[in-house]
Amino acid sequence: MSDELALWVWLSLALGPASTVPSRLLHEFGSIKAVYGASEEEYDSVCKISKKSIIRLCDKNLENAQAVVAWCEEHKVGILTPVDIRYPDRLRVIKAAPIVLYYIGTIPDFDGKLCISSVGTRNISEYGRINAYKISYEFAKSGAVIVSGLAAGIDSVCHRGALDALGKTVAVLGCGIDHVYPKFNRALMKEIARKGLLISEYPPGTKPIGKNFPLRNRIISGLCQATVVYEADRASGSLITARYAREEGRKLYALPGMVGELNSLGTNDLIRSGAKMIVSADDLLSDYEEYLERKPSEKIKSPNNIKNKEKTYLSEIKPAPVRKSNKKPAEKKEEIGSDPEGLTEIELSVYKMLKRAKPKSFDELSESGYGASELLTALTMLEIKGLIISLPGGAYSRS
Repeated sequence: MSDELALWVWLSLALGPASTVPSRLLHEFGSIKAVYGASEEEYDSVCKISKKSIIRLCDKNLENAQAVVAWCEEHKVGILTPVDIRYPDRLRVIKAAPIVLYYIGTIPDFDGKLCISSVGTRNISEYGRINAYKISYEFAKSGAVIVSGLAAGIDSVCHRGALDALGKTVAVLGCGIDHVYPKFNRALMKEIARKGLLISEYPPGTKPIGKNFPLRNRIISGLCQATVVYEADRASGSLITARYAREEGRKLYALPGMVGELNSLGTNDLIRSGAKMIVSADDLLSDYEEYLERKPSEKIKSPNNIKNKEKTYLSEIKPAPVRKSNKKPAEKKEEIGSDPEGLTEIELSVYKMLKRAKPKSFDELSESGYGASELLTALTMLEIKGLIISLPGGAYSRS
């Protein structure tokens, strides 16, 4: 079994997170052993992929993969692959489904349970904190699994609410499962490992660098039937999770906020664009009664010290002051022939590859030589900045 696991890890290490190539290879060759045993000519003829990817696939050295498997066995870290019966069907169908998931804890029945992606800003306000805790608590008490990213702010509150309800919660990490991020969540991470599930597609040793987090967000939404955004400004990473949810046809909910308050600009935008407004747990639970351990009409009595619990836990996170913006959003103007400012080198390079009249697919952009994770991060950030749009069929063009 460990020999076959090494092949799965080899494939994930060769192509990196968020690559669409592994699923295509498995579809064409039929098994992980056949993928590993294929030649350069077979890779090129059966599944059109970049030369850079082919070079990595032709390196058949399993030493690194075997070291990862051995480390996981020593530290009691599980490795979940698509051939495992516990691998969620809902996750199989997303674009760039993870080929390997490292985990600690108990894998819930993702396909048989109501799973709710619960996300929002790190710069949490008192309003967001109280509502995220209360609603997550009631979701979990009704039998739902709360899936989030263990980040500061809304993520931590949602995990805490689920645990206090004696429910199940899943933390999807943007780093190796051996890293604690943020550091002050060490106790929460340990508790989730005991009572819920920690998962990551990043191999042990991977540090929590910025580009990892937008990519992991597709897993947070991909595991769930529904996504709830509690608080978000217009630059919040939680809007990436919302976008993934919409692209995969999952239901999207948002907590309304005060007009003009920065933490509510993103959520109010989502509601304007079609997300369902949520002000209580039953606004979502009534859409999924077949999954519940109680009827939405059966009210849950929250613990009297619900605020004290979440305040004590989050004592290291100071709520953000209410910040109001009376300014209208500035219109994005781009002079003919000029490049947008404030872009990274790869974002600018990808932007220049795209034209309004000639959309390009992800695979066409991959021919530039950038890795799948780098490319997907750049595309996501360009879309958030309003410079490009994603089109049906997975193509991109300038906005």
